[in-house]
Amino acid sequence: MDDIGAMLDREYETTLQAVSQAVTGSEEARWQLQKLTELHKQRMSVKQTEDESFMRFEELDLKKTEMRLKEEQLKESRKDRIIKIVLDGAAIVVPVTVSSFWMAKGLKFEETGTFTSRTGQWLSNHLRMFKK
Repeated sequence: MDDIGAMLDREYETTLQAVSQAVTGSEEARWQLQKLTELHKQRMSVKQTEDESFMRFEELDLKKTEMRLKEEQLKESRKDRIIKIVLDGAAIVVPVTVSSFWMAKGLKFEETGTFTSRTGQWLSNHLRMFKK
């Protein structure tokens, strides 16, 4: 495209000089002006084509960048979801484990029967299927 643009620019300059040297109103001046008009249209067409190709290239580059950003966001959201699932699971498992350990100790203490704690009462109140 640069070669065509450079050739058009040289021809445009040459024709512009020929128009300025031609006698006003002559057939040669009209022909040179017509040639100058056609060259100008061609230069504008080449410029428009270059601009369109540049814009398409920029749009493609922008889409690639957006895709990379979306992929990074998906990776981060996956990590966040995994961390949230692990924390939610730990929030369930740790209290249940500690409570069961503590209940086992309390019930072990009541096995001897010399002292009673509130563990047995709490357990029996909360594990009843049907309350009276």
